[in-house]
Amino acid sequence: MNRVTEAVARMDTKLQERLKAGLITEAQITAMGKSLDLNLEEFAHFQNVKSLATVSGDLTAEEGMSVYSCLGGTPSVFNKQRPAVKYVLTQLFAELMKKRAA
Repeated sequence: MNRVTEAVARMDTKLQERLKAGLITEAQITAMGKSLDLNLEEFAHFQNVKSLATVSGDLTAEEGMSVYSCLGGTPSVFNKQRPAVKYVLTQLFAELMKKRAA
């Protein structure tokens, strides 16, 4: 079970359902995705937090690799991901940061 890839699949489905129902537009999905772009500082921080979460067991090795693959080696790789991926990873980052702060 890979919670990251499963969450992305669920988000893809949810966005497509909302699009088909006329609740959102392609332009809104694109704008949401663009709003989730990372700059270099955010990207580096996310990579570090992901690594710590993998080492601590908050993410499995497979989940950590999934996140790494989606983030890529530079922010531009992440910024080219589809909106569902960017949304799920941004939510994951927020959850991991919240857990670290506690």
